[in-house]
Amino acid sequence: MNRNAPYIRRAFTLIELLVVIIIIIIGATLLLPAATRILESNSYASAVNLVSTTLANARAQAIRTGVPTGVVFLFDTQTQTCTMQVVEVRSRQGGALTQFVAQDPRHAYAQVFRPAIGSAPVELPAGIAVMGLSFSTAPGDGDGSLIDEDTAHWYAGEIYTDADGNDIIPWVFPRNDPLHFVRNNFSREQIWELDGIADDDAFAAVRHAASFMIRFSETGAVVTTSVGGGIATPNAFLEFPEGPLDRTVDYDPDDPPEAVDALDRFDPEIGLGEDFDPNPEVLLRSAHQLAVVELGRMSRELAIEEPWFIRPERDGGLPMPGPNNPNDDNWYARVSDDDTSRISLWVDFNAEIVGFNRYTGEVLRKANP
Repeated sequence: MNRNAPYIRRAFTLIELLVVIIIIIIGATLLLPAATRILESNSYASAVNLVSTTLANARAQAIRTGVPTGVVFLFDTQTQTCTMQVVEVRSRQGGALTQFVAQDPRHAYAQVFRPAIGSAPVELPAGIAVMGLSFSTAPGDGDGSLIDEDTAHWYAGEIYTDADGNDIIPWVFPRNDPLHFVRNNFSREQIWELDGIADDDAFAAVRHAASFMIRFSETGAVVTTSVGGGIATPNAFLEFPEGPLDRTVDYDPDDPPEAVDALDRFDPEIGLGEDFDPNPEVLLRSAHQLAVVELGRMSRELAIEEPWFIRPERDGGLPMPGPNNPNDDNWYARVSDDDTSRISLWVDFNAEIVGFNRYTGEVLRKANP
Protein backbone atom coordinates (compact mmCIF):
# COMPACT_ATOMS: atom_id res chain seq x y z
CA MET A 1 0.00 0.00 0.00
CA ASN A 2 1.29 3.42 -0.92
CA ARG A 3 1.44 5.46 2.31
CA ASN A 4 1.92 8.65 0.34
CA ALA A 5 -1.34 8.27 -1.55
CA PRO A 6 -3.86 10.97 -0.61
CA TYR A 7 -6.71 9.98 1.78
CA ILE A 8 -10.05 10.39 0.13
CA ARG A 9 -13.08 10.97 2.50
CA ARG A 10 -16.48 10.24 1.12
CA ALA A 11 -18.82 13.26 1.40
CA PHE A 12 -22.42 13.15 2.58
CA THR A 13 -24.94 12.81 -0.15
CA LEU A 14 -27.80 15.30 -0.49
CA ILE A 15 -30.28 12.68 0.66
CA GLU A 16 -28.25 12.00 3.81
CA LEU A 17 -28.11 15.72 4.62
CA LEU A 18 -31.86 16.03 4.14
CA VAL A 19 -32.45 13.06 6.45
CA VAL A 20 -30.30 14.66 9.16
CA ILE A 21 -32.08 17.99 8.79
CA ILE A 22 -35.48 16.29 9.01
CA ILE A 23 -34.41 14.43 12.15
CA ILE A 24 -33.26 17.71 13.73
CA ILE A 25 -36.53 19.43 12.82
CA ILE A 26 -38.61 16.58 14.25
CA GLY A 27 -36.57 16.55 17.44
CA ALA A 28 -36.90 20.32 17.86
CA THR A 29 -40.64 20.09 17.24
CA LEU A 30 -41.00 17.44 19.92
CA LEU A 31 -38.80 19.28 22.42
CA LEU A 32 -40.21 22.78 21.88
CA PRO A 33 -43.51 22.21 23.75
CA ALA A 34 -41.62 20.65 26.63
CA ALA A 35 -39.20 23.57 26.73
CA THR A 36 -42.11 26.02 26.56
CA ARG A 37 -43.84 24.26 29.43
CA ILE A 38 -40.66 24.42 31.49
CA LEU A 39 -40.35 28.16 30.88
CA GLU A 40 -44.04 28.72 31.66
CA SER A 41 -43.72 26.62 34.80
CA ASN A 42 -40.69 28.61 35.96
CA SER A 43 -42.47 31.88 35.23
CA TYR A 44 -45.55 30.74 37.15
CA ALA A 45 -43.51 29.54 40.14
CA SER A 46 -41.67 32.86 40.15
CA ALA A 47 -44.99 34.74 40.13
CA VAL A 48 -46.39 32.71 43.04
CA ASN A 49 -43.25 33.35 45.09
CA LEU A 50 -43.40 37.05 44.21
CA VAL A 51 -47.00 37.30 45.41
CA SER A 52 -46.20 35.49 48.67
CA THR A 53 -43.12 37.61 49.30
CA THR A 54 -44.93 40.89 48.63
CA LEU A 55 -47.72 39.92 51.01
CA ALA A 56 -45.27 38.88 53.73
CA ASN A 57 -43.31 42.14 53.35
CA ALA A 58 -46.50 44.23 53.60
CA ARG A 59 -47.55 42.37 56.74
CA ALA A 60 -44.12 42.85 58.28
CA GLN A 61 -44.28 46.55 57.47
CA ALA A 62 -47.63 46.91 59.22
CA ILE A 63 -46.23 45.31 62.36
CA ARG A 64 -43.01 47.35 62.22
CA THR A 65 -44.58 50.76 61.59
CA GLY A 66 -47.88 50.34 63.41
CA VAL A 67 -49.69 51.60 60.30
CA PRO A 68 -52.28 49.38 58.58
CA THR A 69 -51.01 48.29 55.18
CA GLY A 70 -52.26 46.23 52.28
CA VAL A 71 -51.46 44.84 48.87
CA VAL A 72 -53.63 45.98 45.97
CA PHE A 73 -53.93 43.92 42.78
CA LEU A 74 -54.40 45.78 39.51
CA PHE A 75 -54.86 44.31 36.02
CA ASP A 76 -54.31 45.88 32.62
CA THR A 77 -56.75 44.24 30.20
CA GLN A 78 -54.81 45.35 27.12
CA THR A 79 -51.37 44.06 28.10
CA GLN A 80 -52.71 41.20 30.27
CA THR A 81 -50.32 42.28 33.01
CA CYS A 82 -50.99 42.17 36.74
CA THR A 83 -49.37 44.65 39.11
CA MET A 84 -49.15 44.58 42.89
CA GLN A 85 -48.96 47.80 44.90
CA VAL A 86 -48.11 47.90 48.59
CA VAL A 87 -50.30 50.55 50.22
CA GLU A 88 -50.73 52.08 53.66
CA VAL A 89 -53.47 54.01 55.42
CA ARG A 90 -53.17 57.71 54.69
CA SER A 91 -54.94 58.92 57.83
CA ARG A 92 -57.05 57.54 60.65
CA GLN A 93 -59.87 59.92 59.80
CA GLY A 94 -60.60 58.28 56.47
CA GLY A 95 -62.34 59.88 53.52
CA ALA A 96 -65.51 59.84 51.45
CA LEU A 97 -66.56 57.96 48.34
CA THR A 98 -68.78 60.73 47.10
CA GLN A 99 -69.43 64.43 47.31
CA PHE A 100 -73.13 63.69 47.64
CA VAL A 101 -74.91 63.26 50.95
CA ALA A 102 -75.64 59.58 51.55
CA GLN A 103 -78.69 58.36 53.41
CA ASP A 104 -76.44 56.27 55.63
CA PRO A 105 -72.93 57.60 56.46
CA ARG A 106 -71.55 54.05 56.43
CA HIS A 107 -71.94 54.08 52.67
CA ALA A 108 -70.05 57.32 52.16
CA TYR A 109 -67.21 56.83 54.63
CA ALA A 110 -64.12 55.02 53.33
CA GLN A 111 -60.59 54.29 54.45
CA VAL A 112 -58.01 56.07 52.27
CA PHE A 113 -54.93 54.13 51.19
CA ARG A 114 -51.91 55.48 49.34
CA PRO A 115 -48.83 53.78 47.88
CA ALA A 116 -46.52 52.99 50.79
CA ILE A 117 -43.58 55.36 51.10
CA GLY A 118 -40.54 53.90 49.38
CA SER A 119 -42.52 51.20 47.57
CA ALA A 120 -42.77 50.68 43.84
CA PRO A 121 -45.33 48.68 41.85
CA VAL A 122 -44.40 45.01 41.49
CA GLU A 123 -45.25 43.63 38.06
CA LEU A 124 -45.93 39.94 37.56
CA PRO A 125 -44.82 38.15 34.38
CA ALA A 126 -47.18 38.82 31.47
CA GLY A 127 -49.98 36.31 31.19
CA ILE A 128 -50.19 35.64 34.94
CA ALA A 129 -52.86 37.31 37.06
CA VAL A 130 -54.24 37.21 40.58
CA MET A 131 -57.94 36.60 41.27
CA GLY A 132 -59.73 37.24 44.54
CA LEU A 133 -62.39 35.54 46.63
CA SER A 134 -64.35 37.40 49.28
CA PHE A 135 -67.09 36.19 51.56
CA SER A 136 -68.26 39.80 51.75
CA THR A 137 -69.47 39.78 48.15
CA ALA A 138 -73.10 40.84 47.92
CA PRO A 139 -75.81 41.42 45.32
CA GLY A 140 -76.15 44.91 43.87
CA ASP A 141 -79.19 46.86 44.97
CA GLY A 142 -79.31 49.83 42.64
CA ASP A 143 -77.96 51.14 39.36
CA GLY A 144 -75.19 52.97 41.22
CA SER A 145 -74.72 55.60 38.52
CA LEU A 146 -72.74 57.56 41.10
CA ILE A 147 -71.09 55.88 44.07
CA ASP A 148 -73.30 56.91 46.95
CA GLU A 149 -75.71 55.01 49.19
CA ASP A 150 -75.28 51.67 47.40
CA THR A 151 -71.60 51.09 48.05
CA ALA A 152 -71.54 49.17 51.34
CA HIS A 153 -70.96 45.85 49.63
CA TRP A 154 -68.14 44.13 47.84
CA TYR A 155 -68.15 43.83 44.04
CA ALA A 156 -71.85 44.44 43.70
CA GLY A 157 -73.72 41.81 41.73
CA GLU A 158 -70.85 39.34 41.33
CA ILE A 159 -72.79 36.60 43.11
CA TYR A 160 -74.63 34.19 40.82
CA THR A 161 -77.31 31.57 41.45
CA ASP A 162 -76.85 27.88 40.68
CA ALA A 163 -79.46 25.46 39.35
CA ASP A 164 -80.71 24.79 42.89
CA GLY A 165 -81.24 28.47 43.63
CA ASN A 166 -78.19 28.81 45.87
CA ASP A 167 -76.10 31.98 45.79
CA ILE A 168 -72.54 31.18 44.73
CA ILE A 169 -69.54 33.40 45.43
CA PRO A 170 -67.14 33.24 42.45
CA TRP A 171 -63.48 34.03 42.01
CA VAL A 172 -63.21 37.45 40.39
CA PHE A 173 -60.62 39.38 38.41
CA PRO A 174 -59.66 42.94 39.32
CA ARG A 175 -62.16 45.38 37.76
CA ASN A 176 -59.88 48.42 37.99
CA ASP A 177 -59.71 48.92 34.23
CA PRO A 178 -62.52 51.24 33.00
CA LEU A 179 -62.70 49.16 29.81
CA HIS A 180 -64.89 46.78 31.84
CA PHE A 181 -67.62 49.39 31.77
CA VAL A 182 -67.71 50.90 28.27
CA ARG A 183 -68.48 49.85 24.75
CA ASN A 184 -65.71 47.80 23.17
CA ASN A 185 -65.17 50.21 20.30
CA PHE A 186 -63.75 52.80 22.69
CA SER A 187 -60.19 52.97 23.93
CA ARG A 188 -59.09 53.79 27.44
CA GLU A 189 -57.75 57.11 26.18
CA GLN A 190 -61.14 58.01 24.70
CA ILE A 191 -62.73 57.38 28.08
CA TRP A 192 -60.44 59.93 29.71
CA GLU A 193 -60.88 62.43 26.89
CA LEU A 194 -64.67 61.92 26.58
CA ASP A 195 -64.01 61.50 22.88
CA GLY A 196 -67.16 59.99 21.42
CA ILE A 197 -68.48 58.60 24.71
CA ALA A 198 -71.30 60.05 26.78
CA ASP A 199 -70.25 61.89 29.93
CA ASP A 200 -72.47 59.72 32.14
CA ASP A 201 -70.96 56.52 30.75
CA ALA A 202 -67.42 57.79 31.24
CA PHE A 203 -68.16 58.87 34.82
CA ALA A 204 -69.76 55.52 35.59
CA ALA A 205 -66.81 53.66 34.06
CA VAL A 206 -64.17 55.32 36.20
CA ARG A 207 -66.23 55.56 39.39
CA HIS A 208 -67.11 51.87 39.38
CA ALA A 209 -63.63 50.61 38.57
CA ALA A 210 -62.69 48.47 41.58
CA SER A 211 -60.15 45.95 42.69
CA PHE A 212 -59.44 43.82 45.73
CA MET A 213 -56.75 44.03 48.33
CA ILE A 214 -55.38 42.09 51.26
CA ARG A 215 -55.50 44.37 54.28
CA PHE A 216 -53.23 43.93 57.33
CA SER A 217 -53.85 45.55 60.71
CA GLU A 218 -51.12 46.92 62.98
CA THR A 219 -50.80 43.45 64.52
CA GLY A 220 -50.39 41.76 61.13
CA ALA A 221 -53.83 40.16 61.14
CA VAL A 222 -55.90 40.18 57.95
CA VAL A 223 -58.95 42.44 58.29
CA THR A 224 -61.86 43.27 56.00
CA THR A 225 -63.25 46.47 57.52
CA SER A 226 -61.97 49.80 58.79
CA VAL A 227 -63.24 51.84 61.71
CA GLY A 228 -63.19 55.62 61.80
CA GLY A 229 -65.38 58.15 63.51
CA GLY A 230 -67.29 55.32 65.15
CA ILE A 231 -68.22 53.83 61.76
CA ALA A 232 -67.11 50.40 60.55
CA THR A 233 -67.11 49.91 56.78
CA PRO A 234 -65.51 47.69 54.13
CA ASN A 235 -65.17 50.70 51.83
CA ALA A 236 -61.72 51.90 50.83
CA PHE A 237 -60.02 53.53 47.88
CA LEU A 238 -56.53 54.06 46.55
CA GLU A 239 -55.36 57.68 46.48
CA PHE A 240 -52.21 58.83 44.71
CA PRO A 241 -50.95 61.81 46.74
CA GLU A 242 -48.08 62.54 44.34
CA GLY A 243 -50.34 63.35 41.39
CA PRO A 244 -51.25 63.29 38.62
CA LEU A 245 -53.00 66.61 39.21
CA ASP A 246 -50.98 69.52 40.52
CA ARG A 247 -52.16 70.34 44.03
CA THR A 248 -49.30 72.72 44.85
CA VAL A 249 -50.60 75.69 42.89
CA ASP A 250 -52.08 78.42 45.08
CA TYR A 251 -55.57 79.51 44.16
CA ASP A 252 -58.31 81.71 45.48
CA PRO A 253 -60.66 79.62 47.70
CA ASP A 254 -63.53 81.75 46.44
CA ASP A 255 -62.65 80.91 42.85
CA PRO A 256 -61.16 77.39 42.85
CA PRO A 257 -60.08 75.67 39.63
CA GLU A 258 -62.53 73.33 37.98
CA ALA A 259 -60.43 70.23 38.69
CA VAL A 260 -58.89 69.69 42.12
CA ASP A 261 -58.03 66.17 43.18
CA ALA A 262 -59.04 65.95 46.83
CA LEU A 263 -56.77 63.87 49.06
CA ASP A 264 -59.65 62.52 51.14
CA ARG A 265 -62.28 61.88 48.46
CA PHE A 266 -62.70 59.21 45.83
CA ASP A 267 -62.83 61.37 42.68
CA PRO A 268 -61.28 59.54 39.71
CA GLU A 269 -63.52 61.52 37.36
CA ILE A 270 -61.50 64.66 38.08
CA GLY A 271 -59.78 65.64 34.86
CA LEU A 272 -62.16 63.82 32.54
CA GLY A 273 -62.37 65.79 29.34
CA GLU A 274 -59.69 68.24 30.54
CA ASP A 275 -56.03 68.58 29.71
CA PHE A 276 -54.98 66.34 32.59
CA ASP A 277 -53.53 62.89 32.86
CA PRO A 278 -55.98 60.28 34.15
CA ASN A 279 -56.66 60.29 37.87
CA PRO A 280 -55.92 56.63 38.65
CA GLU A 281 -57.90 56.23 41.86
CA VAL A 282 -59.70 52.92 42.27
CA LEU A 283 -62.20 51.45 44.73
CA LEU A 284 -60.78 48.78 47.01
CA ARG A 285 -62.50 45.84 48.68
CA SER A 286 -60.89 43.28 50.98
CA ALA A 287 -60.50 39.70 49.78
CA HIS A 288 -60.12 36.62 51.97
CA GLN A 289 -58.18 34.42 49.55
CA LEU A 290 -56.15 34.87 46.36
CA ALA A 291 -55.48 32.63 43.37
CA VAL A 292 -52.53 32.94 41.00
CA VAL A 293 -53.67 31.91 37.52
CA GLU A 294 -52.06 31.30 34.13
CA LEU A 295 -54.27 33.23 31.72
CA GLY A 296 -53.19 31.43 28.56
CA ARG A 297 -53.81 28.02 30.04
CA MET A 298 -57.16 29.11 31.47
CA SER A 299 -58.31 30.46 28.11
CA ARG A 300 -57.19 27.34 26.22
CA GLU A 301 -58.68 24.78 28.58
CA LEU A 302 -61.98 26.64 29.05
CA ALA A 303 -62.19 27.91 25.46
CA ILE A 304 -63.04 31.36 26.82
CA GLU A 305 -61.46 34.35 25.16
CA GLU A 306 -60.50 37.16 27.57
CA PRO A 307 -61.98 35.51 30.69
CA TRP A 308 -61.36 38.66 32.74
CA PHE A 309 -64.38 40.25 31.05
CA ILE A 310 -66.80 37.49 32.15
CA ARG A 311 -69.36 38.54 34.75
CA PRO A 312 -72.44 36.85 36.27
CA GLU A 313 -75.80 37.60 34.68
CA ARG A 314 -77.04 39.29 37.84
CA ASP A 315 -74.25 41.83 37.36
CA GLY A 316 -75.12 42.49 33.72
CA GLY A 317 -76.41 45.98 34.39
CA LEU A 318 -75.00 46.66 37.84
CA PRO A 319 -73.27 49.01 37.86
CA MET A 320 -72.26 48.78 34.18
CA PRO A 321 -74.06 51.47 32.17
CA GLY A 322 -75.81 50.60 28.97
CA PRO A 323 -78.87 48.92 27.50
CA ASN A 324 -81.17 46.75 29.54
CA ASN A 325 -80.18 43.70 27.52
CA PRO A 326 -77.21 42.26 29.47
CA ASN A 327 -76.24 40.04 26.53
CA ASP A 328 -75.58 42.93 24.18
CA ASP A 329 -72.32 42.07 22.40
CA ASN A 330 -71.43 45.75 22.13
CA TRP A 331 -70.31 45.76 25.74
CA TYR A 332 -66.91 44.71 26.92
CA ALA A 333 -68.10 42.71 29.92
CA ARG A 334 -69.81 39.49 28.87
CA VAL A 335 -72.38 38.04 31.26
CA SER A 336 -72.73 34.32 31.77
CA ASP A 337 -73.40 32.36 34.93
CA ASP A 338 -72.19 29.20 33.21
CA ASP A 339 -68.84 30.69 32.23
CA THR A 340 -68.48 32.32 35.65
CA SER A 341 -68.98 28.91 37.25
CA ARG A 342 -66.54 27.21 34.87
CA ILE A 343 -63.88 29.81 35.58
CA SER A 344 -64.27 29.47 39.34
CA LEU A 345 -64.14 25.66 39.21
CA TRP A 346 -61.04 25.84 37.01
CA VAL A 347 -59.36 28.10 39.56
CA ASP A 348 -60.25 25.74 42.41
CA PHE A 349 -58.48 22.82 40.74
CA ASN A 350 -55.71 24.46 38.70
CA ALA A 351 -54.46 27.58 40.46
CA GLU A 352 -52.27 27.96 43.49
CA ILE A 353 -54.43 29.34 46.27
CA VAL A 354 -52.98 31.86 48.70
CA GLY A 355 -54.75 32.08 52.05
CA PHE A 356 -53.98 33.52 55.45
CA ASN A 357 -53.89 32.37 59.04
CA ARG A 358 -57.10 33.61 60.61
CA TYR A 359 -55.40 34.96 63.71
CA THR A 360 -51.85 35.90 62.73
CA GLY A 361 -52.25 36.87 59.07
CA GLU A 362 -49.34 34.68 58.00
CA VAL A 363 -49.43 33.66 54.34
CA LEU A 364 -50.57 30.10 53.64
CA ARG A 365 -50.27 28.42 50.24
CA LYS A 366 -52.24 25.53 48.83
CA ALA A 367 -50.75 24.13 45.64
CA ASN A 368 -52.95 22.54 43.00
CA PRO A 369 -51.67 20.11 40.35
